[in-house]
Amino acid sequence: AQVAFGMQMADPKRIKLENQLDELDEALQREVHQNSTQLVLMLIPNKDSPKVYQRFKRKMIADLPCISQVVKSETIRKRQSIAAVLSKVVLQINAKFSGPLWNITISKDLEQDIIQESLKTTPFSIVGLDVYRNNMGERTLAMTATIDKSYSQYFSMSATLDKEEWQSSLLHEIQNLFRHALLCFAGANGANHGILPDKIVVYRASVSS
Repeated sequence: AQVAFGMQMADPKRIKLENQLDELDEALQREVHQNSTQLVLMLIPNKDSPKVYQRFKRKMIADLPCISQVVKSETIRKRQSIAAVLSKVVLQINAKFSGPLWNITISKDLEQDIIQESLKTTPFSIVGLDVYRNNMGERTLAMTATIDKSYSQYFSMSATLDKEEWQSSLLHEIQNLFRHALLCFAGANGANHGILPDKIVVYRASVSS
């Protein structure tokens, strides 16, 4: 996980239960600390697995709010596909910590492109704009904007345009959506004092009809 996904993982504290159904609640209450425990991963046997799973999740959600992951013991015994199995488990955990499941890698052929250079040196966002018109003549403006370096997190919002004065309404709503997108970008990059993108690339569809 540390090499493939860049995740920082400390050595876990291991707890063994002889009878999960009988000992689970007490063990969780004793060992899980809301201020310091970041993840609880539980291996469950085939026997009584639905009951154990339900009890575990209920405890972790209702009484001890903490990110949790359940893995069946038989799942990790599949030696022939252990790499794929562990990758899926790590991806699930990463997603629960708001980490990206996928990202976009710029082709090496574009390394000298301005976009690629901007990614390396400055805060950067890609924005998509489109206007949809239905058969009643009503128009809706939609915007998406990337808010992280890997293009895996997005801001999105839409706005209904005035039917009669849609062009002036369009200009007003574009400003409004851009303001929300920039605030979202700053919030997502709060660790860097709420920085805003230095460069923005806009992809748009036709808005003339």
